[in-house]
Amino acid sequence: MAIRDQRDLHAMGSPHSGGGAMFGRLKESFRRLPRVVQGLIALIAGLYLVALVMGDRGRELLAWAAMTPAAVLHLQLWRLVTYWPFHPGNDPLGMIFDIVILWSLGGIFGRRWRGNHFLFFFVAGCVGAAVVDVLLYLLLPGSFALPQLGASGGAFALFVAFYMVFGDSLVSVFGSAPMKGKWVFLAIAGLQLLFFLTGVNPAFGIQLGGALTGWLLVTGRWRPQKLRSWLASRKASSEKRRRAEEKSRFHVIN
Repeated sequence: MAIRDQRDLHAMGSPHSGGGAMFGRLKESFRRLPRVVQGLIALIAGLYLVALVMGDRGRELLAWAAMTPAAVLHLQLWRLVTYWPFHPGNDPLGMIFDIVILWSLGGIFGRRWRGNHFLFFFVAGCVGAAVVDVLLYLLLPGSFALPQLGASGGAFALFVAFYMVFGDSLVSVFGSAPMKGKWVFLAIAGLQLLFFLTGVNPAFGIQLGGALTGWLLVTGRWRPQKLRSWLASRKASSEKRRRAEEKSRFHVIN
């Protein structure tokens, strides 16, 4: 998947644009997005507003849709799928973050993949993230027990795809100095880990699961045969390196 237009890798708008000009640029940028990306953005923003307007009923809807690991283990399996389009009313920044990632990275990959492929990748990132979060709950129930809402899993799946495909491309984030895409990803991932360790990022399990799912999908290693082949090659490479290190320790003495 070669880069056909470097403008895809730059953030939208300019800090020197006026308000009206900025709105016009955003409107035109949204119009150029693939339909599947437009639909996902509209779904996330629309459900956020619906839940907000519904008040108490909206909170009941969010409680029903949220991905709670303990509830999933009690066979409420629909939560693996229903949680990601919703965002709590008191977390507009989380909703905006997911939309920004969809707008920017979704615009890149949505033009290079078929619409149904992109939709599968994003939704699979969200569902796979929920599964990983449940597994982490089994290992560390005290750290991964909170209900989860939002599409961070799909967003981090896109982050990993961007890291693997465009990691060496120069990008500008909201007018910043150009830097390699892989450093942008690693900086965001490091910040999320730091926030988790300091207790202010309860969605870290979802983010980690989305990144892992994205890696499996991009590399194709979700297929058992391909995963076994990759693990075998890694083991052989590690064994070869170990033997070389052991050989270098011996010296012939005349």
